[in-house]
Amino acid sequence: MKFLLKLIFLLIVLSVAGGYYVYPYWAGDKMESVNINENENAEIDLVVVHPKFGVGVVIDIRAYEASTLIYIDFGSSGEKWLIPEMANIKLQN
Repeated sequence: MKFLLKLIFLLIVLSVAGGYYVYPYWAGDKMESVNINENENAEIDLVVVHPKFGVGVVIDIRAYEASTLIYIDFGSSGEKWLIPEMANIKLQN
């Protein structure tokens, strides 16, 4: 039941906030890399680009329940936990 409530909450956040939600730092197990789109993997310390927040540096990657979260420092836009599949981030060229 608790998992179902968390899943419903996550779906509401995704539909209302477009995948932007600040997760607690302790969330999940640490990972080395994450697939951010069809042919790119993000790793810690790589530079990524987000359409709304701009250029950022990957600080942490965590496996959290049924998804993976990526923690990015966007400088003046702040640090954010994002769901890579929903956040539309790309590696900087």
